Amino acid sequence: MTGEEWVTLPEGRLRVLRRGEGPARVFLPSLGGSIELYAALVDRLARTSALVVVEPFGAGASDEPEGLPSTRDLAEDVAGALDALSVDRFHLVGLSLGGMIAQHLAGLRPGRVRSLALASTTPRGLRGVLAGDVRNAAMARCLLAPDGEGATVCIVEDMLDGRASPSMESRVEEAIHEHPVSRAALMRLGAAAARHDGRDALRIYAGPARVLSGGLDGILPPDAQAESLELLDDARQVRFPNVGHDLALEVPDELARECDALMAEAG
Repeated sequence: MTGEEWVTLPEGRLRVLRRGEGPARVFLPSLGGSIELYAALVDRLARTSALVVVEPFGAGASDEPEGLPSTRDLAEDVAGALDALSVDRFHLVGLSLGGMIAQHLAGLRPGRVRSLALASTTPRGLRGVLAGDVRNAAMARCLLAPDGEGATVCIVEDMLDGRASPSMESRVEEAIHEHPVSRAALMRLGAAAARHDGRDALRIYAGPARVLSGGLDGILPPDAQAESLELLDDARQVRFPNVGHDLALEVPDELARECDALMAEAG
């Protein structure tokens, strides 16, 4: 089956997109991300796999999260959705907050995750925000924007840090306008990212992995992302020079090629 689906869990509904043929692969988008925002990467990943995009609570068209969920809570919800969809063994790709969720998912379902691609993410959350980094402080101020659409646009623009072309900016604004995220949801998910600790989950996962980092990432610097290598048995880092935090927007083809290479190595 291909196309858009909805999975109903006790906490609410998650939107899922299935596309392509081949080995199963799951993609989890970033905070404020959606299927539409990452259409270029989704199309590219679907060329070489049976892709399943799961929008966690608070992402895209999925319901907003309740209370103050942790990244592990969000991973348990994604695991429940994959169980409901009968997605058994799969290659896993997570971007930013989606990568934090992916870490816990790999720990929760280690025998089912065939490979793990962690893009623009760390095992210990948004330490830069807590440390008072200037750019991350600006990102945090985006959460005070008057509405979800404005806050999400602000965050994406901060991640791209002036590197977006006019056409990319237009696509980003259109995608966010289609599925704006409320300020409350962004704050809850931002809190989950700030509190994230996936170290124990990564120690459980024993399969092949990649840590994929933008060389100019000022939100989660590459050296902080490299900490995941110390926790994984079979992993290496790939750095994309002259690229910032959102690899899926800036270099979707290059990101997909690395994910394809990892998938091929995993067999």
